[in-house]
This record gives sequence, structure tokens and C-alpha cells, in this order.
Amino acid sequence: MKKHNSRKMVRTSRKNITITPEQWTSLDAALGNLEAGVSFLHRLTPDERQELMAVGVKYESFTRETLTALTANPGLLPTGAGADEAVRNWATHEDLLARFQRLRGMQQVIGDTLAVLLSDSYLTALATYQSLTRVNTPASLTPVVTELRSRFKKRAKKKDGTGTAPAPAETPKPAASPTAPAVVPVMVPPLAAAPVQSVPSVATAPRNGSQSVALPA
Repeated sequence: MKKHNSRKMVRTSRKNITITPEQWTSLDAALGNLEAGVSFLHRLTPDERQELMAVGVKYESFTRETLTALTANPGLLPTGAGADEAVRNWATHEDLLARFQRLRGMQQVIGDTLAVLLSDSYLTALATYQSLTRVNTPASLTPVVTELRSRFKKRAKKKDGTGTAPAPAETPKPAASPTAPAVVPVMVPPLAAAPVQSVPSVATAPRNGSQSVALPA
């Protein structure tokens, strides 16, 4: 997704997204059935998530290959060592993972739709804000404009170290032409980009504060 560019932001042509009441009802029913359908799955507590051993993607491959060898050679472990249970758990993991991949696909579609809806609404909001700052603001809207302007003042610190940045410039409305209606340019106020935090790789940093798994030599 492109980063916010306050100087070159162009509204893209998007298909109008309309969801009918019948579609909302169908979606809510499907979600309800899904929630009921996974009630038998295991839900960890926050403490259990912290204590659970973190296993990354490459360790999944290690587990798959090793348990495949164990299945073909059950005598590798003594009776009662939990081999049968481990093999059954892995088979359940593989079956559930296939369903989880389908859910991820649905999550991506919903996320894309939300992004389109928010982007379009945001651009309109920026144009509205600039219009409000270029005209004599009605008294009833003064508190709203003041609040909106304060949001842009809380951007990244200026070079002089004052800690605040000036409000977006208020461009005066140009005079109307005798043969054409006045055109009001929309200046989009710059926003500070959110800091990007690096994400540790699975092999070097455990998830949820748990200990990582070391591959056997």
C-alpha cells in the first residue's frame, strides 16, 4: 500500500461499494455459524500463550519430516513415549491449517474492502477540511475546525525543537472569472508518517515472549 503523500494525492476511480441489508444478514449468519462451529477448539489464556513453546515455519517442516519417518518406523521410540499422540496431533494440525488458510483469504478480502472504503472517505474529509479553512467559518463549526486543526499541529517536531508544527496553510479563495465559475484548489495537509517497527524473524526471536526451539544437531 502506498504511503500517504500530502502533495500528490489523487482520488482513484473506485466502484461504489454497497452492501444490501440481505447481504449483511447473510454475512452475520455465516459468522455466527462459524463462531459456533469452532467452539470446540482450544483457547489459550494470556499466560499460556507466554509459556507456550514458539515453533516457527522451518520447525513445522522439521516436525513434518520427522513424524513422517516415525510413522513409517514406529519402533524408533519406545512404547508409551507419546509417539501415537504426537502423530495424531500433527495430522489434526495439518487438517486445521488447511481451513485456516481459507479464513486468511477471507480476511484479506475484508481488509481490502475496508481499505478502499477508508481511503475514499479520507480524501473527501481532507477536501472538506480545506474548504472549511478557506471560508468564513460559521460559528457553529468553529469548534470543529479548531479541533481538526489541532490534529495537524501534533505532528512530528519541527527543526527548531518547538514540538509543534503550524496548521495547514489556508489558501484564499480565488476571484471568480466573469465567464467561468470559481475553481477552488484543494491543498491536502501533510501528515507525519507512522514509525515503522522492525519485526523479528521467526528463527531469531520467539513469539509472545516464549522460548524458541533449537533444532537438533
